[in-house]
Amino acid sequence: MSCYFGDELFFHLDLPIGYDKNSVKAAVYRQFSEKANKTLPWGILTGIRPAKIPLRMLFEGKTKEEVRECLKEEYLVSKAKISLVMDVAEKEYEMVKKIWMKKRIQCLHWNSVLPFHLSVLFLFFL
Repeated sequence: MSCYFGDELFFHLDLPIGYDKNSVKAAVYRQFSEKANKTLPWGILTGIRPAKIPLRMLFEGKTKEEVRECLKEEYLVSKAKISLVMDVAEKEYEMVKKIWMKKRIQCLHWNSVLPFHLSVLFLFFL
């Protein structure tokens, strides 16, 4: 993939076969960082809600260290921002898990009560 500024080649990316959007974003980010001699604290997560990605990874069963490593290597996030986003993601994870368990308990309650109510309705309509 090549990017031109007017007629001049600004940068060229050699992308492997089967690349994904994150590898393209990371390659473009690295090129711009090199040209501008500047890095962004959120890496390629700039402009999105960054806690969403680690939260998804935690629900997929990844460890906190695996998530941190992924944020550092794949998303190019700085160490300070990784700590911040992990704090937020861990709190969200606990809140969502509690809500999910509460809803699950309510569903389990209705699953145990529902057959009785259905049998009463069935007898009523006979």
